[in-house]
Amino acid sequence: MASGGVSVPALWTEVNRYGQNGDYTRALKSVNKILQECKDDVTALHCKIVCLIQNGSFKEALNVINTHTKVLSSDVIAFEKAYCEYRLNRVENALKTIESATQQTDKLKELYGQVLYRLERYTECQAVYRDLIRNSQDEYEEERKTNLSAVAAALSTWEKAAPVGSLLQLGLQKGGNFPETFHSMGS
Repeated sequence: MASGGVSVPALWTEVNRYGQNGDYTRALKSVNKILQECKDDVTALHCKIVCLIQNGSFKEALNVINTHTKVLSSDVIAFEKAYCEYRLNRVENALKTIESATQQTDKLKELYGQVLYRLERYTECQAVYRDLIRNSQDEYEEERKTNLSAVAAALSTWEKAAPVGSLLQLGLQKGGNFPETFHSMGS
C-alpha cells in the first residue's frame, strides 16, 4: 500500500485518468506517491518527467533525468532530455543528446530538425525534414512541409541560395511553376 492507504495500481489508474484529461499537476502528485513506494520505477520516473515537461518545468525535469541516470538509460529518455535542453536554450547540449541516441525515432528526428534550424545549420536541417517527409506516414506531413519551406526560405536568405531552385528541389510540388509552388505552400 502507498502512503495514505491507496494501492500502487490505484495510483497508476489515477495517473492514467489525469494524463488523459491533461491534468498533469494531479498526475504528477500521483506519480510522486508511486515513487515514494518504488523510487527507481522507470515507468514512474518517465511519467514524472513527462508531467514536468507538460507543466513547463523543464529545469526540474532535466534535474530528475540527471539524478536518475543509473535507472534511466539514454535511449529511454533521449527525447525528453534533448527537449528540455532545447527549451532551456541549451541547444548545443540538445544536439549532443540527440546525436548520441542509438534509436532515432521520428519525434527525435523532428526535434533534431528544430535544433539544427535554431543553430542555423539549414542544409542539414533540410535533409532531416526531407527524410521525415519521405519516410513518415502520419498526421504531421503538412507541418513538416511548412517547416521545410521555412528552411528553404532561410537557406535563400542566409546562404544566398536561389529560392526558385530551393523550392523546386523540396519536391513539395512536382511540375508547375514557382508561383504555383509558392502559393500551394502557403495554403
